[in-house]
This record gives sequence, structure tokens and C-alpha cells, in this order.
Amino acid sequence: MTALLLRLIALALACAALAHAHAAVPAPAPAAGRSLAVSPANPGKRIALVIGNDAYRKVSKLEKAGNDATAMARELKAAGFEVLLHRDLDYRGMVKAVETLANSITGGDQVVVFFAGHGVQIKTGSYLLPVDIEANSESEVEKTAYGLNDLTDKLSEARASFALVLVDACRDNPLKSKGRSIGATRGLSAIEPPKGQMVVYSASKGQQALDRLSDGDPHPNGVFTREFVSRMKRPGMRIEDLVRDVQESVETLARTVSHDQRPAIYNEARGNFYFFAPATVNVGTPSTAVVAPRPVRVQSADEIEQELWNGIKDNRNAGVFEEYLRHYPQGRYAGLARVTLARLKTEDPSATPRPVPPAAGESGARESARQAWEAANQKALETAAALKQLDGNAARPGGAEPPPPAAPDDALAVGVGGPELAVSLVGIAMIIGVLYLLVRLLRGKGRNQAR
Repeated sequence: MTALLLRLIALALACAALAHAHAAVPAPAPAAGRSLAVSPANPGKRIALVIGNDAYRKVSKLEKAGNDATAMARELKAAGFEVLLHRDLDYRGMVKAVETLANSITGGDQVVVFFAGHGVQIKTGSYLLPVDIEANSESEVEKTAYGLNDLTDKLSEARASFALVLVDACRDNPLKSKGRSIGATRGLSAIEPPKGQMVVYSASKGQQALDRLSDGDPHPNGVFTREFVSRMKRPGMRIEDLVRDVQESVETLARTVSHDQRPAIYNEARGNFYFFAPATVNVGTPSTAVVAPRPVRVQSADEIEQELWNGIKDNRNAGVFEEYLRHYPQGRYAGLARVTLARLKTEDPSATPRPVPPAAGESGARESARQAWEAANQKALETAAALKQLDGNAARPGGAEPPPPAAPDDALAVGVGGPELAVSLVGIAMIIGVLYLLVRLLRGKGRNQAR
């Protein structure tokens, strides 16, 4: 009987220990981390052909086509393109460059072709001129220059998912025969690109593309290219929106020097193309999704300058543009600001800010400019503060947020309950049950001995 009693006591103690151990195991906590998955914009690769022809041998040389090609290649590389950059190609070189590009394309790739140099329009279409061009008739042009239609057909045969062809070649026709130009005097003819392609000219038919706004324009790139590359960095900007923005900007700049230039767009592309696509973020799964905190919106320097320019571009006060140039001597709109400033000074020989009707709630144009600068400076301070905060987070292991402070002991005491308390009560109930059985056994033994 004693042995049985000892076994029952041991069993009760084991049950109590098991119940306590179960209560000590913490319940699975909700996932604190977030699973961020950026969806790729396109499964294919990105490849670009960039050509800049300046050193023409038999026709007028150019000065900025090579610079334009270099600037475009730099921005395309930053956007993830494999870039084939060439300078001053002759006809054989152009043929080989296009063939190399076409052989590198597989179905689903995204392709960009940029050509800066001379181009001409003849009866059979538009042609991009190599540096060794020397033609006395339209038939010679067809044989010694690269046809734009031939280029777009090559891209179509290669079955790229998207192809963008940028032609900064709408300058004065350099080909002359007996004092008369071969083909159109300037500009390129309209084109019907194949499906999936977009073709953009730096100027419309019959227009000349400007290399500079004036003799004093210090910018290393032509007007079209400088406006295009300055907008390529904007994330989430569809190509259709980008080229429309460039179209308006180039036309506005050209009008400041009494010139007509509006880029031409021929679009047969499908879907959306971005140089820098917007990120698609998936947070958790449908059953365990966690609401992600709203990210800090930090304005870039380009956005700050753009916002400031939008606030002053229609102002008629010379002092406002002087302030802009003082802060942005090499800014995106520095050329336009200088031209506008010169015109305002011509209209007002004293070159001093003239009184203008005050804006609503302001004392005048000078006050408007001052407030615009204060707003820009405030945004710069906010940007610096946000970047400092991001740097602080990045300095922590894994860039994680700091853990929440530990709860004080009294909070733990108050928080006892739930699953842990329920399991403990089960253990106690088991012990009581065992003791009850012991009592019954002892009573039964006593009765037997009494008999």
C-alpha cells in the first residue's frame, strides 16, 4: 500500500511540473517585421544604343552632339540599361552598331536608341548621317546614310517589348549640291513607328533644333537633351508624361529667343514604361497583413528647385530672377532665367525692381520671392532632418526600429492571466484529484482492517 501511495504522489508531482512548464512557454507573437517585396517593372533586360556624331568630315561640324550622347548614356546606365556608346561613327560603324544592338535583343527586352548629329529628310524618308557622308544626290544619301525606317524595322524584328528612339538631329540640312540643299531644308519627316515603339524628334517638321539659347549659353548640352535628361531621374514618371513635359519645356525655352522648336512625338507603344518605376510594396500576407507606416516624404533638390521656379516663372520683377540665379547659378532653368532677366532689364533700363501690383495677402513681388525662398529653405531643413532620422535608423542593427521599453514588474503582476492561469488551474485540479483518490484508498483500507 505504501508503494502505491508513493507512486500516486510522484504522478501528481509530475503532472504539476508538466502544467507549469506548459504555462512557461510563450504564445506565438504576431509577426513584428514587414515583408517588403518590390515587383520588377519588366522581366526582360534593358539595353541602349547611344550615338553622338560631331566630327563630320565633308559637311558642317557640330559641337554638342558628343556631349549629348555622353549625358544620355550616363543617365541610361543609372536607370539600369546596358549602354553601347559610340562617338563619331562612319557609315560602316553605324551599320555595325545597329546590328550589334539587334543581335543583343531578346523577346521582352526594353530598348532605347539615342542619336545626336545631322539628319536629313528626302522623298524616301528620314536619314541619320554618319561622319563620312558625302552626297551629291538623294540616291547617294539612300546608300551612304542610315535610314530611320530601317532602324525601327530592325527593332521590330528583334521583338523588343518596348523601344524608344530619340533623334536629336533636326538641324539645318548640311547637304548641298550646286548651291541647293538635297532634300528638305531642315527637319525630319513624320514617321509611323511599328507597334510597341515610340519615336521622339527634338523638333517638329520644318523646325531647327537649337544647340544653345544664345552665344552666351554655357550649358554643355543642346536644348532638347538637357531638358530630357533632367527629367529622366524622376521615379514613377511614365514615358508619355515625361516626353510631354519635355515638349512643353523645350517650346517655352525656344520662345524666349524668338525661335520655334517643339519636339515631335510618334507613339505606338503599349503598356507603361518608366526609367525609374514606382515600387510595388506587399506588406505581409492576406491573413497576417500588417499595416505599414507611411514613409517619410523627402523632397529632392530637383523638386525643391522645380517648386521654386513654378512660383516665380511668371513674375515680372527682375530682382526675383536675380535671386534665383544667385542660389542656382547652374540650375535647370538658369538659361531661361538669364534670358528673362535680360529682357526685363531691357524693358526697364534702370535694372532695378519695379513696383508691381501686390499679390493677395502680400506686399509685392519682392515679398512673394522672399516667402518662396523661405519656404524652400524650410523644406531643405525638413529634408535634412528626415535624412538624419533615416541615418539614425540605418545605424541600428538591421536598420530595425528600437524595441519597446520593458514593462515594469508591477505591470507584469497585473498582467497575469489568460492561457498561463488556465494551465496552472488544470495542474492544481489534477493534484486535488490525486489526493482525493488517496483519501478514498486509505478509507477503504481502514474498513478492511476493522473487519
